[in-house]
Amino acid sequence: MKKMKLSKSKVLLSFFIIAGVNCSIHSSLPVFAAKNPQNLEKADKLFAEHKYAEAKTAYSEYIKDNPKDYRGFFGRGKTWIKLFNRAPAFYDLNQAVSLETKDAELYRTRGKLQLERGEFAAALKDLNLALSKGAQDKLDIFEDRAEAYRLLGNQKQQIEQLDEILAKKQTPALYRKRADSYYALRNYEKAIDDYSKCLDADPESYKLRLRRGYCYEKIKDWQHAIDDYTKLIDKDQKDYIVLERRAVVYYESGDMKKALDDISKAIYHFRGYSAKSLYLLRAKIYQKTGQGANAAKDFAKVNAGRRKKK
Repeated sequence: MKKMKLSKSKVLLSFFIIAGVNCSIHSSLPVFAAKNPQNLEKADKLFAEHKYAEAKTAYSEYIKDNPKDYRGFFGRGKTWIKLFNRAPAFYDLNQAVSLETKDAELYRTRGKLQLERGEFAAALKDLNLALSKGAQDKLDIFEDRAEAYRLLGNQKQQIEQLDEILAKKQTPALYRKRADSYYALRNYEKAIDDYSKCLDADPESYKLRLRRGYCYEKIKDWQHAIDDYTKLIDKDQKDYIVLERRAVVYYESGDMKKALDDISKAIYHFRGYSAKSLYLLRAKIYQKTGQGANAAKDFAKVNAGRRKKK
């Protein structure tokens, strides 16, 4: 009995060698008695060496001899992606899927390509199939699914995907994505928490601090908003965008003197297309402080800008 088992194992081993099966293919996938399997080995080697043009030719040779083996189309599809040619890549991946439906990596690859092509719903379908078929790199797929949900405008689903990833891996980039989704959903408290984690890693980031300051502003946490805006203004006294934001906070919190000082500086340093919002805020401040004549002048500038735009 032992001799018989040994003999069978040798036969199986010989069959795998003759078939030229790549060891990276999942054991549940079909085994092909390939013709000229050395062409596939050559193509895989060239791909691994980043020689994509040569790899494409080698995969094409293999496909000629083995038109029913999905591995040739899959390999050439990945090569087209590396060559930034998405149309033939998509064709080859579709051919591969028509020949083989169990390879999780195949669906993951096509899903990522569909994301790039703007086919977000189709990308989600493929990424879900990749997971259901036992894909190994689940965190990578969760991240791609999160991006697909974001692009579909479904921030709640995006956050769920990011929660899955952040439970196992924490990076500033992931916190930033989740923060932006919370921001889009107007969940400013949670957005602040995630922006703060990002700022711990990159305290000099202008965009992160500006966004967190605005979140503080929306929940009426005036002092923290002022603190964030002040740190930015200290670096650039001419930043009319941040000066306007801090002026709004001072106005809302009742400090008209500081609000007037900031908005006047913002108007002076303004270099944008239209200063209408700046003049409007200053006009309101003048009204609050009993400076009717100055308020009328600024309101006139706002209305003149509206007529000119028409």
